[in-house]
Amino acid sequence: MYDDILELLQSSNPKDRIQAIKEIARTEDPSLLKELARVHKEDHDPEVREVALKAGRYIRSKQREFDFIASDATVDDARIGADGEIEYDMTDDAASIGGLTRKKKKNKPMVAVSAAAEKRAKGLVDRAMNFSMSGKNDMAAAELRKAFQINPNLADDEYTMTLASEVLGLPKEEAADELMYNEELSRVTNDGITWETALADLATYGLVTAIIVFVGVLLMTRVFGDAMYGYLDYYVQDYSGYADPMSMQEMEMTIQQISNPSVPGLLLVSLMAGFFAIFGQLIWYGVLHFVSTNFMSGMGSFRKLIHGVTPFYSIVTVIQALIYGVMFFFAFRGMGDIFSSMDGSFEQQLAVSRSVQDTSNLLQLIGFVFSIGALSYLSKLLGEVYDYGSGKGCVSIFLTGIMMVVLACGCSFLFTAVAGNLFGNMMMGLSAGM
Repeated sequence: MYDDILELLQSSNPKDRIQAIKEIARTEDPSLLKELARVHKEDHDPEVREVALKAGRYIRSKQREFDFIASDATVDDARIGADGEIEYDMTDDAASIGGLTRKKKKNKPMVAVSAAAEKRAKGLVDRAMNFSMSGKNDMAAAELRKAFQINPNLADDEYTMTLASEVLGLPKEEAADELMYNEELSRVTNDGITWETALADLATYGLVTAIIVFVGVLLMTRVFGDAMYGYLDYYVQDYSGYADPMSMQEMEMTIQQISNPSVPGLLLVSLMAGFFAIFGQLIWYGVLHFVSTNFMSGMGSFRKLIHGVTPFYSIVTVIQALIYGVMFFFAFRGMGDIFSSMDGSFEQQLAVSRSVQDTSNLLQLIGFVFSIGALSYLSKLLGEVYDYGSGKGCVSIFLTGIMMVVLACGCSFLFTAVAGNLFGNMMMGLSAGM
């Protein structure tokens, strides 16, 4: 059944043999322990022997839920481990799990942990084992710290504590204290960020959005009003002979209202836009936090996400407003040029049209490049917030986008169903009243 793995184990390349050992460890099959014992005893490469030893310990640990010692191992195989207890080298005798004897465990208080949290913590422990087998103890220790932060009950798990003891080079009790009460872990999870700080960041984002809406709408109405006045002059000049004076007067009043909006009303609209921007951002953050912590094993808190990302969104919103403002300006300018060239030759009209199209393409390219850069930087920020790297940050954004689409479709369907039901009941009530 394992012919390919055993054949790879005979390779002259040490990397191939290490890969085969890792594959054996993933099978968790105790029948392969003797092969690992042979490699540990006979292989000429020290790294291969060390990986074989760790793989054997891993398989033996996976075969028991409680703490066991091998009763059939000889005294010659025994040595003193990092925690002061007797351990066994990977020899042919120690490789066989034989009869297993239970060791009495200390009674430790258990913490209520959800099944999802236990699963995440187990995945982190498995990653720590892989790092340890590759000789990357620093990375293994980091994964174990994350696992203990999620599930402190791992201090009562013999397999995890054996791994922690080997990775940290400490006795098991000290390793548990190091992993559960580590200052660096406290810094990663808390980082001194309070809800007041996070809410202040959100308020700043909402205020920036409100200012952009206020200034943007004010400028757009003025520019649009000036353009409409120019169109009105053209209309009066060409159709003054048969235009209705009342229609002309109503059109002029409408243009005047558009180009001179009510400042209090515009201010109210801007504040509402800022409020809804904050509300929408909180929904996005909620889904993103769910994805990052449940699917990507992220370690950041929700308030840390708000504090770490919201200032970036504020800056991006300002830059996007400037880009769209420039695009809006050139669009109106291009429309004016096209309108002015209508009395010219066909070549002039074609040249103006191409110039407008080239400008539009350039602005779209700038917007696309900016979006890619913003996405990359946001991925980096998420990697720092959740301590899982830029790659997982990018994947989290992608998954969050998918979940937001699904959520929007579900809300739309629910709203349609509820609204239809209410409308149907109302019509039935009216019919009954008649």
